[in-house]
Amino acid sequence: MKSPSDLTPNTKSGVTTDIHGITVTKKVVKTKINDMAKKKKETRFTVRKRLFWRRRTANDFACIFALLGFILMVVDREMTLHNTYERDDTESLIVKLFISVTTVITIGFVLLYHMLNIQLYMFLHSIKVIHMRKSSMSMV
Repeated sequence: MKSPSDLTPNTKSGVTTDIHGITVTKKVVKTKINDMAKKKKETRFTVRKRLFWRRRTANDFACIFALLGFILMVVDREMTLHNTYERDDTESLIVKLFISVTTVITIGFVLLYHMLNIQLYMFLHSIKVIHMRKSSMSMV
């Protein structure tokens, strides 16, 4: 630490110079602290914004694939009722395959939505995930 006698104040600009000629401005230190606080605030904001955006996108895709599956079911049923093709034809099996694929994709997006919702809740309430080691789990 430098003693107060080692520092020579410059009364004009509020600059303090030490023995080695390094100048420290009080204003510069305050702006650096303010910049760090802004960065932390901006990163929290951008993380929250990104989680909201990903959750909304997952919801949109889940709705799109659910509607596509529903439309394919209606098309398959109408084609079967109007005897355009039989239930065992390859066209009917292909439409049913697409219905099954859209159902699986919809379930995946619904699970992603709920996972992102939990992450967003944890982030907004500043909940940290506690990782347990195997050794501490074996003692229980």
